[in-house]
Amino acid sequence: MPFDVDRWCRRHLGAPVVEVMSSGGHLSRVYGVRLADARTVAVKTRPASPRLDACAAVQRSLWRAGFPAPEPLAGPVVEDGVAVSAEALVPGGAAAPATEPARRFAALFARLVTLAPRPEAAGPLTPAPAWTAWDHDVPGIWAEGLWVSAYNTKKASLDGLPWLAQDEAERRLALTGT
Repeated sequence: MPFDVDRWCRRHLGAPVVEVMSSGGHLSRVYGVRLADARTVAVKTRPASPRLDACAAVQRSLWRAGFPAPEPLAGPVVEDGVAVSAEALVPGGAAAPATEPARRFAALFARLVTLAPRPEAAGPLTPAPAWTAWDHDVPGIWAEGLWVSAYNTKKASLDGLPWLAQDEAERRLALTGT
């Protein structure tokens, strides 16, 4: 069943969609919409996961502290197994200067870590997305087989795209020596 972004916005944001400015994604889908009350909003749909509430809490906390994160507006709300959330759509900006990118990135990351709530205050950030495998329970930094599992999970939603080779997971595993 296709997602009805207008119905969701009416119900959770109190305004109908007057324009879908963009839409795209594969593991999740993002709709850039203009509402009748003149707000521009990013509506995100993705598979439901318990960690999404904690992610939203961290984003809300960062936004309130003045960090350059979009303002969360609604959700995540689970409907038909799909988690839907909305945030203020932040228009594109200028590219950052090419000078000292590592220093600038480190400074921004340090600010994020300083402003973010303590993990216990945000809630559980588990389970980790399958493709990250950062919390696996097998020996090694990158557990053999987990990449294939994550790839297959991702690939199931990408079937039919001509640029995706069937053997990509195996090729990447071969490069790691596993």
